[in-house]
Amino acid sequence: MNDAIVETLIVERTRDPETGRLLEEAWKDDAGKHHRDDGPALIEYDASTGRITRQVYFERGLLHRLDGPAVEAWDPNTGMKVEERYCRRGATNRGHTYQLAHWKRSAKTGLVTLEERRYGGALPSEDATTHLAR
Repeated sequence: MNDAIVETLIVERTRDPETGRLLEEAWKDDAGKHHRDDGPALIEYDASTGRITRQVYFERGLLHRLDGPAVEAWDPNTGMKVEERYCRRGATNRGHTYQLAHWKRSAKTGLVTLEERRYGGALPSEDATTHLAR
């Protein structure tokens, strides 16, 4: 007998009622939590341009991705990346490194407005989060 595990995921698609343009795709498990093993569980699109504005990776409702950022966001007009956030099992975390775990950039100026470093999920020091006034 086959001992395969069968997993059922629900894909919800939200469309603009006037244009029919796709606004959001969400993958959820049978408990209603965002979940997807092979890609982002939440994808948001700009209503005007149709560009992807945000991708979010989840595992059983928790922000989680091992091979890249769990959250990525882009400006819909320019396509410039405006945010990256690395997460493991729900916590902002870049593993055991001092690399940036979360950053944001102003779509207007292109300047970085937030830099956050985490070491193993914890802030390595008081000044690990930098809010840049730009």
